[in-house]
Amino acid sequence: MQVARFTILAGLLAAIVPAQATAQASSPPLILVVKQPSSGDRKDDIDMSLTLAQAIDGTGRFKCIRFSEASPAIRDALADKRLKVGDVTVPLSQEGLHRVAAALGVRYTVRVTGKRTKQGIAAEAVMESQTGQAAWTTVFTATLSPYMVPGRTPSPLEGIRAQCAAIAERVTGNPVEAAPPVITVVEPKDKGKAKPSTPPDSTVKPAPTAAPAPEPVKAAPRPDAPSANEILVDRFRRQGDAANMIISLKHALDEKPRDVRLRHDLVVAYRERGWDTVALAEARRAVDIQPDKAALHRLLGDCLKDTGDSPGALSAYAEALKLDPADAANHVAVGDAQWNAGKIEEAEKAYKSAAATSAKASIPHRRLARLYAL
Repeated sequence: MQVARFTILAGLLAAIVPAQATAQASSPPLILVVKQPSSGDRKDDIDMSLTLAQAIDGTGRFKCIRFSEASPAIRDALADKRLKVGDVTVPLSQEGLHRVAAALGVRYTVRVTGKRTKQGIAAEAVMESQTGQAAWTTVFTATLSPYMVPGRTPSPLEGIRAQCAAIAERVTGNPVEAAPPVITVVEPKDKGKAKPSTPPDSTVKPAPTAAPAPEPVKAAPRPDAPSANEILVDRFRRQGDAANMIISLKHALDEKPRDVRLRHDLVVAYRERGWDTVALAEARRAVDIQPDKAALHRLLGDCLKDTGDSPGALSAYAEALKLDPADAANHVAVGDAQWNAGKIEEAEKAYKSAAATSAKASIPHRRLARLYAL
């Protein structure tokens, strides 16, 4: 009977442990982000921990806890005595950082130092991961030179966001490997008692020995994965923050200069702010990179129209139509250009072609209604 109970218990544990591992794997691991003061004069120190935590959080690879006395996680740990008040005194030592991480159940930490210099915002970062019950390993140490932009002086906010985006990309570029779980073996209470004289039931078979866990496989970074700057672009777009969205788009293009999607978005952002000249220059670059994309020629036509070059706009729209005659938007763009040039008959033909191309499109019919109302 004792052997049977032990076998059943072993089977239950074998079923529970994988289920717990699956549940933990379904959510991103926690990472603790901490402001680290500089070693020299601290009057120019900048707290970049909040911006860095937001940048890392936005990737979805980690769930960030920013070290702060106001943090709910820190307050909960103090309330239930997992941490003492002295444990959260700043600045944290490395030992103190590990103690806080253990209390919060965090296996990854990032210390970030920001400093204002004459050249721009400089930064340093150190990422660590827990590799055992009390052992920590440095994942990377990064020293970022002051952020500078040729031809102008970037704002401190621009420098902070750029440095945090670079650090976040470095953090999320490292494969996430959780430390192995610590399993405590509980001895049966009747250990040491005399064994029964009768042999155990031969029908009860001992639990099979579990196969060793395979080595974790490091996944190669996906080439189509969004960078930290692209994640910031999406966040600022949703927040309606056009200025920072443009800054992040430019940084993203520094990393992917031939990405026409990013360049298209930058042109749209420039046009929305009324910056016609720079929008036109970026639209030309986009067409040079991918001249066979009709949407880019149509965007170039919009930029030419904004700058008052009506013939140039009509030529760009015509090229878009040539590349993709199945897109009703290209027919409408040609019709609008003809309308603005006073060529009513040509505009009517273009609007009718647009309506024939897409029966569900409402814009061609509205354009025709306006034309017939004359």
